[in-house]
Amino acid sequence: MASALYASVISLKHTGHVLSAVAVGEAEPTIEQLTGKNDTADEPGHLRVRVPGTANFVNVPIDELEARRLAMSSDVLDRPQEFAVVDDNVQDVGDATYGTGSIPPGTAGKKVVVVWQTPDESVPVDTVLDGSGNPPSNKPAGATHKLVAYEGGSLYVLGA
Repeated sequence: MASALYASVISLKHTGHVLSAVAVGEAEPTIEQLTGKNDTADEPGHLRVRVPGTANFVNVPIDELEARRLAMSSDVLDRPQEFAVVDDNVQDVGDATYGTGSIPPGTAGKKVVVVWQTPDESVPVDTVLDGSGNPPSNKPAGATHKLVAYEGGSLYVLGA
């Protein structure tokens, strides 16, 4: 890995998957500052995760996110969605999958986050993988895309 530097990461609270990383020097911005959320906004704050090369996205609600300043390599800044924060350390969790594909089973009982994107809203589900290691599949009406992340697995942003 390249030399360490300090950056703020926005990650999923329940699984630690990094969605964004920003070099900030000595500053320690809040999740509200990093997502642009303020008290005068009518819409809830979120971080938009796009499917590269398309207009498709999932808006991850601010309540599902946390921000923290950590020492990390430049690799995290270059490919943030291939990492997770585990016990305040940034760990490689493998290549993220975007667009189409399947989600391999994980370990039953591990934490999982699914955020379903409909035309009108984002619907987050925080739970654990079922007895077969699969995430919940209770797709809301009109859902077009989903973001899925579970402990020990990669990040997935796929068509619903």
